[in-house]
Amino acid sequence: MHQSQRLDQISDALSYGCPSSPTSLIAGFDGVLALDTWNCWSAAFCMRIAGDGTWSSDIHFVRQDDSGDWEDCASGGAHGLTWPSDGWRPTVEDNALEPGHRQGLTVPDDDGDEFLLAGLAGYAGSAVRTIRVEAHDEEHTATVRPQLSAFVIVRPAGVWTLTPLGSDGEAVGEPLLIEPFT
Repeated sequence: MHQSQRLDQISDALSYGCPSSPTSLIAGFDGVLALDTWNCWSAAFCMRIAGDGTWSSDIHFVRQDDSGDWEDCASGGAHGLTWPSDGWRPTVEDNALEPGHRQGLTVPDDDGDEFLLAGLAGYAGSAVRTIRVEAHDEEHTATVRPQLSAFVIVRPAGVWTLTPLGSDGEAVGEPLLIEPFT
């Protein structure tokens, strides 16, 4: 997918919500698995699986400008040459989190000083509906997408505490301490 098409896909998902994803990732899938936003920044966890089995899995950073438009800033992740012909579904314990890709981007703050923005994508167990993210004296709730239980989190780099929460908003698993890029 061309970069401008991916940006359009991410912009639509940010405006209207992510479209439903399949319950198993199969050849032909090309879409947004999860989104998260912090201030004017958003991260999208995207996956593309070509018919020949080549695949890529990326975190895309986008920034909303003053007019409300989204601009593509950076992306990165993993890729491979072979994908299982019968598809793949993440297997994570019911109440656990499985962090995966990490992506970083140096960006300016409101004063023009630079800091490292971090993105973390992964999968959660079937009992996990949201993730409480505690970082930099702030608390945020990241959504876990149904179907594949995918998530992405975007925040300034540092020490993050991630707590898996169930449908009632209560912890269903032990908190996970993570430092994406420190």
